[in-house]
Amino acid sequence: MRRMIGVLLLGALLVPSAAFARGGQEGKKPQADSGFHETGFPIVDRKITLKLFGPKGAIQVQWKDMLFFKTMEERTNIAFEFDTPAAGQAFKERKNILFASKDMPDVFCGCNFSESELSMFGSQGALMPLNDLIEKQTPNFRKRMEENPAIRKAIVSGEGKIYSLPILNEVFFDLTERAWIRREWIQKLGLKMPQTVDELTAVLAAFRDRDPNGNGKADEIPLTSTNVRRMEPTMFPAFGILWLQNYPFFSAEAGNKLSYIATLDNYKAFLQYMNRLYRDKLLDNNLFTNTDQELAAIGKEQRLGAYPQSAAFLYNTYENNELYEGFPVLTSSVNARKMWPRHGGVNNGQWSLSSKNPAPRESMRWVDYLFTPEGSMLVDQGIENVSWEWKDATKTLWQKKLPAGITNSEEFRATVTPASGGGAPAYVRLNEWLGKLDVPHSRVLVKEVGEKYRPVWQFVVPRMVLPEAEQKRATVIHADLDPYVEQMEAKFVVGEVSFDKWGEFQGVLGKMGVGELTLLYQKAFDRYNR
Repeated sequence: MRRMIGVLLLGALLVPSAAFARGGQEGKKPQADSGFHETGFPIVDRKITLKLFGPKGAIQVQWKDMLFFKTMEERTNIAFEFDTPAAGQAFKERKNILFASKDMPDVFCGCNFSESELSMFGSQGALMPLNDLIEKQTPNFRKRMEENPAIRKAIVSGEGKIYSLPILNEVFFDLTERAWIRREWIQKLGLKMPQTVDELTAVLAAFRDRDPNGNGKADEIPLTSTNVRRMEPTMFPAFGILWLQNYPFFSAEAGNKLSYIATLDNYKAFLQYMNRLYRDKLLDNNLFTNTDQELAAIGKEQRLGAYPQSAAFLYNTYENNELYEGFPVLTSSVNARKMWPRHGGVNNGQWSLSSKNPAPRESMRWVDYLFTPEGSMLVDQGIENVSWEWKDATKTLWQKKLPAGITNSEEFRATVTPASGGGAPAYVRLNEWLGKLDVPHSRVLVKEVGEKYRPVWQFVVPRMVLPEAEQKRATVIHADLDPYVEQMEAKFVVGEVSFDKWGEFQGVLGKMGVGELTLLYQKAFDRYNR
């Protein structure tokens, strides 16, 4: 089956542009006069139904049953037929099949299209250019682009086309990845919060050897995750490298000169450090087989010392969230400057229209509402006094409103909106509103990110849509280079490959085209910074 999916995807990538464009025009159903309104609700007088495709999160109910979509249908008079395979492999396979066929949905929602996908399928005519629709039908989104020029830079292709709308995140503690260390253990052992990688090593050794959980067993896991790549945003800064997951694997040096991270001497120093931790069992030796579910269960046994995760309680219990604090910003012998990575708050690829969409202006007016404060609140949490409520008349704090017998707020939120568990459409997350959420872990995020990371954070190399020909070439290079680098970094960490082979590793990178890839991204980065 997976081989067949791969063949279908390759076929989709090789479909001539004219074929998609021709199929899109022939397949576009004529839209009967629906009584369209340029402003206000409803958007149409006579209900229309569109086909929508997106990834259903594991904890989510069926999208047709969500309060958010029901409410939007009532307000707009636009309904959807949902095609929502399970997020992960099933979603990827279904998406590949759709693009390899002419059986396209009208709307792609929360699909998190990569830059290469947007460039490829946009240039082939499978996705509709949104430039004119944005100018005519999205005053709320357009206003945010005018206020923040970085938004347009992040979503426009090298040819000047826009094929998708983003999620705009104004919540400052969401602009980076977070990690946690058990402060209670550090205090119990009479230690200080580490400030360098050498001090971190000493703290992790104490976690391993001195039974901080007090159960009389040597069962503590000092540092853990589900793979090395997930740990890099936390550990890279100590070695002078800034990067976040799902962003280009490049580092910007003085003068905005890009270097592929795996070619850097500091990257080698990082891998050597992680190898020492792994060898001394300070880094979990099950690193490459762990799952989030397994680590959550181990964490509830009070065995985890430090780990990357959105919130500490996700690998423990909510009551024990306060036992952890944000992972410290470290330095090392190769980098004496404190730094932390952040992105620009623009997550593109969340709302695209197929070339067969019979109601593009209606589709864009629908999503544009989500860039207003009222629409943002609706997609993020649901309806006031139904799924959330203000705590006082001054509206300084709000809280989630859970039905009787429900204690897990996120599971309830997954019945309300696709914003819980993945699959949210394009919208804006408002810092002013979400900063007023009155729950303990939210206050911890505000404090830890605000005091620890925000003062020293710097932008990572942004996601950029390359021109079509350059994107095609970059995609070919990435296909071989990316899995090879991840495979080799794992081998270096576990000691399967000696660092004596570093020169050979660099030689293979060169043969795979890392120099050419760097030039392609450098040109895109130069355009971005103009």
